[in-house]
Amino acid sequence: MRRQFFQCELRVQSNFHKFSVVLLTAILPFCNIAQVLPNRPIETSQLEPLIGTWITERESLSRNGEWIKSDTKGIWNFEWGLKGHAIIDTYELLHKDQFGKDSVDFSGINVRIFDPKEAIWKVTWVENVGRNFAHFTAKVVDGRIEMEGVNPAGRDVKVFFYEVKKDSFLWRLEWSFDDGKSWVAISRMKCSRI
Repeated sequence: MRRQFFQCELRVQSNFHKFSVVLLTAILPFCNIAQVLPNRPIETSQLEPLIGTWITERESLSRNGEWIKSDTKGIWNFEWGLKGHAIIDTYELLHKDQFGKDSVDFSGINVRIFDPKEAIWKVTWVENVGRNFAHFTAKVVDGRIEMEGVNPAGRDVKVFFYEVKKDSFLWRLEWSFDDGKSWVAISRMKCSRI
């Protein structure tokens, strides 16, 4: 059997920004992301409630320990990928430019795929600002998605998706400053389906 390489382009568009990612793969049938195959791992349904588009309201912990609400909003879009074997999500942070129009300075993409042999989710994050990659593992515990890994700056991080409902969920980012002995929440978001 001859191995065939090709490019599959995934385009995510909004009124504010066009983001294009070129995915390279060696298996031609996986290019159609709209179709969800029945032979995918059953665990992929764990993240199914996130499929759709969400607007985010973010707060960050200041150096003096106060939560500061951001005046920027984000758009977070979750879609099936690899015929239901993966979740691909894009995040765009919006702000107003000098003309009062929405503009995007920061965006990133996650590819989330369940590994049935290890019984965990494997996640890769790529962002446009530093062109950095980060790798995480994730699991679902008591209805809450828990991710662990190291961010592009080398810091130990945990990410939580919780109180996931039909039209909303909460998200929290924690950092460790002592090699994982303790954790501090540094950012949190309320996400609402649009």
